[in-house]
Amino acid sequence: MGNWNLRRDGRHTGVSHREQRVIAALALRGRTPRAALAELLWPDSTRPLALESLRVSVWAITHKLPGLLAGTRDPLELAAGVHVDVHDVESCAADHGGSAAQQALVLEAPIELLQGWYDDWVLPERDRVDQLRIRAMEQVAELFLREQAYDRAIEAASRAAALDPFRENAHRLIIQAHLLAGNRASAAQSYRRFSAKVSRELGVGPSPELTDLIRRLGS
Repeated sequence: MGNWNLRRDGRHTGVSHREQRVIAALALRGRTPRAALAELLWPDSTRPLALESLRVSVWAITHKLPGLLAGTRDPLELAAGVHVDVHDVESCAADHGGSAAQQALVLEAPIELLQGWYDDWVLPERDRVDQLRIRAMEQVAELFLREQAYDRAIEAASRAAALDPFRENAHRLIIQAHLLAGNRASAAQSYRRFSAKVSRELGVGPSPELTDLIRRLGS
């Protein structure tokens, strides 16, 4: 998340950009056949040249960073003990909130995956991780709601809404947190802002479920 960073025993480890690309692809995609990895990373090269480029990169990684790869056979993958921050986001999105450390990473990590990288294979990964982060933030917000930590629930849901301003579930969580905290005016204001945005930019209104939630303010 954010800029490239590889740490060993708490210390930053320098890696050339060519090797960074191999490591990042394995971190994001997991176990990958050599031929598929070479084609992914060197799409403009012939197959033999791409495989040779991969072979040179793998040789450099195994000599400069012993233990990072789980061997050099086909397919390639990172060693089991390598920690990848994106995997924490995946766990948080899937496990209804995740651990305290995973929650902190979801809320505090930089917005963009591999900032400044524009390889064709990175862009869909960035979109995928954005969706994971949104769901993970919503999971964290739901956890804070259950714990009656309403301010923190609003913070987490607001970060999800910042990534996808039209995602109704994130705005529903914000409104619910305000209502449970007794902030009826804030809940109504959040609803009005979301309703105006989707009406103005998408030509639709909030769902009946969200509207019913806010109607209870008058009952």
